[in-house]
Amino acid sequence: MKKIACIVFCLLSFWSCQNKSTESSLYNNKDQRAMYYWKTTFVLNDYERDFLRKHKINKLYVRMFDVDVDENNVPIPIATIRFIDSIPSGIEIIPVVYLTTNAVANMEHKSLYAEKIIDRVYAMFSYNNLGTIFQELQYDCDWTKTTQNDFFELCKETKTRLYKTQKLCSTIRLHQLSQKKPPVDKGVLMLYNTGGLRNYNEENSILKLNDVKNYIKSYSLPLDFAYPTFGWSVLFRNEDFKGILHTTDFDSSCYKKIDEHWYQVEKTHETLEAKLFLGDEIRTEQPDFQTIQKVKSLINTTFNTSNSTTILYHLDSVHLTKYSYENIEEIF
Repeated sequence: MKKIACIVFCLLSFWSCQNKSTESSLYNNKDQRAMYYWKTTFVLNDYERDFLRKHKINKLYVRMFDVDVDENNVPIPIATIRFIDSIPSGIEIIPVVYLTTNAVANMEHKSLYAEKIIDRVYAMFSYNNLGTIFQELQYDCDWTKTTQNDFFELCKETKTRLYKTQKLCSTIRLHQLSQKKPPVDKGVLMLYNTGGLRNYNEENSILKLNDVKNYIKSYSLPLDFAYPTFGWSVLFRNEDFKGILHTTDFDSSCYKKIDEHWYQVEKTHETLEAKLFLGDEIRTEQPDFQTIQKVKSLINTTFNTSNSTTILYHLDSVHLTKYSYENIEEIF
């Protein structure tokens, strides 16, 4: 019993033992349909499983854990995903590690942390029966000019520790298109969160065509493209930003609809996410199909997308039900 407990502890610790294999890649980039899975528990309902099957999704980019700093500014893993359900057959899992810029800046020895991250991902693959090797590892980091060198060094150290058959990928935010490209094999251009979330006068901070137009330019790194199929709500008090609410349904006596995408709180009450006060205002946001299509048309005319993967963010029935089967097929 002690031996089993020790093994489980090691697998769940940050610096778990590495289990590498030299399996060749079974996948290529052409004709791939992918989605992000961005929750801390992997569990699929019937709708989500059926969605994957109907739309022939063959890749899931799964956020495995975040890396942030503790009270002593030491980088540590947090928010590790738990796998309750099994992965549907025929789907490749791409592990994603979200890195805060604070964590990257405090990685004194990048080579050590690169090894630790890879070891932990391998341990999670082994422990959760996800396979013996991953074909691609993705870093998600909102690096800027001040943290660029730190992030790029971590990427270089990571690449030296992956097999030649494995790819290192980085998310690319729109503002990063004007900066030096990271030393990775490819990027995923994140075509969402384009506007001013905290701006009371913003219409939709998740996706607007004009916002994307202001940033789009050619890029020398091979790119895949991620489009938003999610929604959220933004809470304001006296026109000041107070936070994000992940619900978008406010059809109850506690709220009054004051505009197409705006609600006002009619009485003070508490939800699972926040305490809402009389007079608070809530802006609901969800990209419509037409906007997504216009952005995709812009991308297709700016980049060579013939061998690129279209990725939807993310696998969540609450928001995916707002799009028809035909809508999703046209986005892909």
